[in-house]
Amino acid sequence: YSTDANSQNINRLVHKSLIDFNEKMQFVCKACVTFSEKNIGPKQILTFKLRQDLTFSDGTVVTAEDVKRSWLYFAKNQNIKSTFMDAFETIEAINIIDKFNFEIVFSSFSLENFSNLSLLKIVKLTDLSLKSSGPIDPIDVLGCGDYVLTTILPLEIVVTPKDKTKLTFVFKI
Repeated sequence: YSTDANSQNINRLVHKSLIDFNEKMQFVCKACVTFSEKNIGPKQILTFKLRQDLTFSDGTVVTAEDVKRSWLYFAKNQNIKSTFMDAFETIEAINIIDKFNFEIVFSSFSLENFSNLSLLKIVKLTDLSLKSSGPIDPIDVLGCGDYVLTTILPLEIVVTPKDKTKLTFVFKI
């Protein structure tokens, strides 16, 4: 749901996207090892190979199926009603090749297709949030980033690193 810069920065710590931007505003793999692009007629097809060492905060390995499920959560799930739904409307399908390889098929070529993928965070919902018909609590959305969302208070958010040699961040308003 977050659209402000500070919230996006916290999201980048807790959640990974397939690709993101580096300091020079170039696309780089974050959750992937490699990606390639091909165009067939009007369609743009991006093929990805996921990092095999990437895990959610509960320790489960991130797979191509998780990427597809994340797209369905953000692009199709009316309970979530993501602010970013429109960014994914040109994705026709995510085709699974195997556990760590898949392709994203866009209905047409656009320079925005790559940048919009930086908004697609790979997430896993807890069983509790899958059963709920109401709003999903942010703590029930597991990320595969380097940090875990541990506390959400009205004026404070705490993220703890998976790697215990790194610092915990406390964001206060």
